Amino acid sequence: MATPAVIARLTGDGGWHGTHVTYDGVPDNIGKLLLDLFVDEGGDLEAAWTRITAPEHGWSSFMQTPRESPRWDSGGTGAHVVDHDNHDYAMDTAVYYLIDLARRQVTVRTPDEELMVITVGPRGIATVSPPAPSPTDWRNRRQDYGSAPPQGTARALVGLIRDGLPSGGPTVSISLIEPQGMLASVGRRIGTGASAVRVEDAGVFADLRLITWTLCADDGSRTVSSVADAHKVIVPRRCLGGRERALAFVRGWLDGLRAPDDVESTPHLTVALYRFLPAHLLDLDLTPDELERATREATRDGLFG
Repeated sequence: MATPAVIARLTGDGGWHGTHVTYDGVPDNIGKLLLDLFVDEGGDLEAAWTRITAPEHGWSSFMQTPRESPRWDSGGTGAHVVDHDNHDYAMDTAVYYLIDLARRQVTVRTPDEELMVITVGPRGIATVSPPAPSPTDWRNRRQDYGSAPPQGTARALVGLIRDGLPSGGPTVSISLIEPQGMLASVGRRIGTGASAVRVEDAGVFADLRLITWTLCADDGSRTVSSVADAHKVIVPRRCLGGRERALAFVRGWLDGLRAPDDVESTPHLTVALYRFLPAHLLDLDLTPDELERATREATRDGLFG
């Protein structure tokens, strides 16, 4: 969605300066990513600000794709800096995220109205006012991510994912991309399987392959219609302290990958790649049972809905 936004820091003179985001600037994208960032930085808003303003020319997609060149050739105080006096950017902004570092607050607004205020706690866990009525809305954040040893949780998740894949149904298959090794004694290639699911700085990571199949109505045979690879953080590092919840999430995800009996359509992989792993649910204030159920439903909707 081409919804341009500005993420800016308030200045002492009542103005602001910051960076521009070209696409998908709506709160349920950038707002959620800001809340993730604040937790990942442990509540250090200066460190978060450094990451927000890191790209020289601003963002094409926030926290994902930096812009490769300036959006405009003139105006502002630098190639990637926007401010309250830069009218080019101001006329092309749908949503503003105005950060008050001293008060530890982010005001989210359009040019015409204030939408919400995000208050960031000392550990980076935020509250949003007004709160959302739905328990699965991105604004209903957990206030405690748990204190279980993350290494033990990560090991358990790696085993659970490896045991649960491949999965899918007659029209779709989700499997791990197994790295290949050579069995020297007989000169044949084998799947080593050691790093298809692994623990990285970002969390528990997996290399996945999604295959869609076309069914033949005459004899029930099937042929491959498309293949796509996804390299995904299954459970972010910030969520590894809640062992019971992390395991419930992965159980729900694996269950959701199994096609229900009444599914006949073949999913569109380009869409499914962005929707079949609802990791944002881990950040919400849901019990393990609620989380497992919501993850199962969201995964199934993402693939087969």
